[in-house]
Amino acid sequence: MQIYAGMVDGVYSDATMEAIYQYQLVNNILTEKDSVNLRGYLGPSTRKVLNAAYVNYQLDQLEHVAELWLSSCEKEDLKCRKQELQNTLIDK
Repeated sequence: MQIYAGMVDGVYSDATMEAIYQYQLVNNILTEKDSVNLRGYLGPSTRKVLNAAYVNYQLDQLEHVAELWLSSCEKEDLKCRKQELQNTLIDK
């Protein structure tokens, strides 16, 4: 699910704060009843959930790499493995 669609520019803008707030709502970190001051604030609770999601994303990526090693290519067939890796990257 994509919550932020703006340009990544390193600015903690109103759009960034709104995206964080939407992330907080979707992940039950905050509710609409919570303080307005907490909305869009990347505090410890939000950071913990965001970091866990990132770790899970990285694990998913590692699983895809592991699939390449369990492929139909022979271990020594580097040309075949290179082609599989390129195909996987193109699919992503």
